[in-house]
Amino acid sequence: MKHTRQRWPGLVLAAALLGAAPGAMLPALAVPLQAADNLAPRQRILFNDGWRFQLGDPDGNSAPYLYDIRPEVKVSADGKEADAMPEEAVRVARANTPLLRPWILPTGNAFIKDPAKRHVRPAQPPAVDAPYAKLDFNDSAWRAVQLPHDWAIEGPFLATGPYGGMGRLKTWGPAWYRKKLTLPAGDKAALEPYAGQQMTTGPQAKAYADHYINAHLQGVADGQTYSEVSGAYIAQCSDPKAAATEACTTLAAQKATLFQGETLRGLLLYGYAFATMGTIAGIAAISAFVAAGLMLLLVGIGFWHARRAKNDVATGTQPVGAPA
Repeated sequence: MKHTRQRWPGLVLAAALLGAAPGAMLPALAVPLQAADNLAPRQRILFNDGWRFQLGDPDGNSAPYLYDIRPEVKVSADGKEADAMPEEAVRVARANTPLLRPWILPTGNAFIKDPAKRHVRPAQPPAVDAPYAKLDFNDSAWRAVQLPHDWAIEGPFLATGPYGGMGRLKTWGPAWYRKKLTLPAGDKAALEPYAGQQMTTGPQAKAYADHYINAHLQGVADGQTYSEVSGAYIAQCSDPKAAATEACTTLAAQKATLFQGETLRGLLLYGYAFATMGTIAGIAAISAFVAAGLMLLLVGIGFWHARRAKNDVATGTQPVGAPA
């Protein structure tokens, strides 16, 4: 079955393709994050705004974008049993059929507790030439939409067929969503070297803390810190009646977000500090080992020289040039 019943398969595909591509900043986006020096240092932009939408795959061909092998469904009805033939996919599996499943499954590893059950992403990107997922694709002709978006409700209604349970609306099929984000040049330069990597080092923690978390914190309350927003909340919202107002509700939400964000940023910077200390300690340890080895060599030379001098005295020999 070529089509999926998920509403946003194009977004998932973009995540799979760009997540495997080197230099991809945010794998769920189908266009690159671009430096924008001419913008304000920080902006607060709603993520749900500014999307482009296209129903259907390029040229109407869904074969290159299959997530998994599924049995072909010739007749679909609302009342049929779900997964009536769960093993049928194995029976109809075709050889040499490119599938995106191996690249998409690893994106959920963060939610799998048992490391043994996590998925390994193939070393190479999927062999799919997807025009809609290319960084330089021009999506200006696509519809501008705001998320959440439901294309099925727009119709048209299905006049025939057993689809009454879904309001006679076509809810299945592939669709693509794209969004362009801008990122200040400094943040982009700091984050790009670590794109697609798991955070395991101090420099990665610092980059994420200063150029990702801090970038978002600056947009929460127009650059105010947690202490400033908390002070404003205490001053304006101590009265229970005032606390119920929209202004105090907004301050409370900003206060909670800033507290969590600044705490996480602080922990990451602590990690960076200890990683730096560990690096310095490692260098010092190596230097100490080298110095110890040098001292051991000098001690060995000293013992050798003392033994030779003792032998010279015992045989009555004198060093060349010594007075008689």
